[in-house]
Amino acid sequence: MQVRPPSVTAGKSRSYFSGRFAGSLSEALTAFKNHKINLTWIESFPLRGPETGYLFFLDFEGHTKEARIKKALAMLESKAIRMEVLGSYPRSEPAG
Repeated sequence: MQVRPPSVTAGKSRSYFSGRFAGSLSEALTAFKNHKINLTWIESFPLRGPETGYLFFLDFEGHTKEARIKKALAMLESKAIRMEVLGSYPRSEPAG
């Protein structure tokens, strides 16, 4: 995975699953709100099998080297059972 410099606005995808208690998504969103990070996409899926809860996918604006992103991800990771980096990509410009 290519790491882009912080000066380039990039979208980052994260996935984590938590969801074992009511309000787990709300707590995750609060981490981004408190650090003024714009979410660009969110989707959830129920977990099946031995683990219960939900799997959440999030895209947001920012770079992992930014202090505010590091702080938000640390908050998120402290609440998550598992968190993974799925990829990094430059922000696309609107067509037209």
